[in-house]
Amino acid sequence: MSEEDAERRRIEGNKKYLSDSNLRDTYLAGANLSGGLIRGADLERCDLSDSNLEGADLSRANLFQANLQGANLKKANLSKANLGAANLSGADLTGAILGKTDLSGAILNKTVCDEADFRQAIMTEAEFDEASFCGANLRKVDFSNTSLKGARMKGSDLRRARFANAKLFKIDLSKSDLTSASFLNADMTEAYLSGANLSKADFSGANLKGTVFRYAMNMDKEQMKSALLDDRTRLPHYLK
Repeated sequence: MSEEDAERRRIEGNKKYLSDSNLRDTYLAGANLSGGLIRGADLERCDLSDSNLEGADLSRANLFQANLQGANLKKANLSKANLGAANLSGADLTGAILGKTDLSGAILNKTVCDEADFRQAIMTEAEFDEASFCGANLRKVDFSNTSLKGARMKGSDLRRARFANAKLFKIDLSKSDLTSASFLNADMTEAYLSGANLSKADFSGANLKGTVFRYAMNMDKEQMKSALLDDRTRLPHYLK
């Protein structure tokens, strides 16, 4: 057995006692840490790819630049954790708690985040291409300068979320609550917002070419005043 494997087994055996541990740069790929108590641990640059962290408590943990590709994080508690510049591509965050978590510069391409709680999380300059946030709580989340191309956010709570300068090509925001959300200068080419609540949403300077607003609720012409539309843009019948 290699030293890396022996260390991983030791950590797996102590997964209930890892809070505040220093595990920086540790190789834990494929480790079973489900239900682990890892609060406040230092996991900077740790390799947790394909690991099982389902139901684990990682609140306030430092996961800066950690590798979490393909990890199982279902129902994990990551509230107030530092996931800046971490790679979570292909991970499963279904039902996870990420309130006030720092995900700035993180990569979550094709990550599943359905029903997760991201309230007030920081997601600036991150990548979420083709990620799924269906039914997620994204209230007051800052998505400024992020890439969400092809992402699915159907039925999510995005009240007062910010998407300034975000890349939202073909994003699915159907049936989402976007009350008071800001899309300042966002690229929403061919985005889908059918059935969304757009009360007081701000589309100033947004690119809405080919964007579908059919059946969207609570829109008014003032919201479109400085946005860029074309003949493919589909507005609700009451604005035609």
